[in-house]
Amino acid sequence: MPPKLRLPARSTPDGTSAAPPQSLTPHVSVWGTVAALAILGVGLTVIAQLLRRHGPAGLRTLPTDAVEPLGQRFLSRGVTVHLLRCGSRVLLVAVGPDGARTLTEICDPVEVDLLTGACRQRNAEQPSFAHVFRRTQAAAEKPSAVPRERVLVTEVDGV
Repeated sequence: MPPKLRLPARSTPDGTSAAPPQSLTPHVSVWGTVAALAILGVGLTVIAQLLRRHGPAGLRTLPTDAVEPLGQRFLSRGVTVHLLRCGSRVLLVAVGPDGARTLTEICDPVEVDLLTGACRQRNAEQPSFAHVFRRTQAAAEKPSAVPRERVLVTEVDGV
């Protein structure tokens, strides 16, 4: 083990030794840190709420009454067609590598209701992942009427 080196104590101009320096880092308790983080969290939440209410319109989301995506269909590589309901109209919009453009605008109220109803009915028929998962779990928990038999593998004809 190497010997510890000690430096001689510093002396003041009058020849006496100086007191050891005190630590410059303050002792902060855990509760002080928790309180500072809580104040920071509350402050950020208040700022976010103020921006949401009084901020620029570009930060706010549109209500579904204004724009509602009804569905989309993949046409070819990188090109999809979207059906959007905007107020009392339905727009057919193509989205591709060159951007989005409106293909047609449907203004007839009967046709708008027909397309909207067809898309909503189709979306309601498609089960969500949670619905399929619950149905699978219920089927697994339900005891089957036929008892399961264990199949034993045996050697047949020397195989």
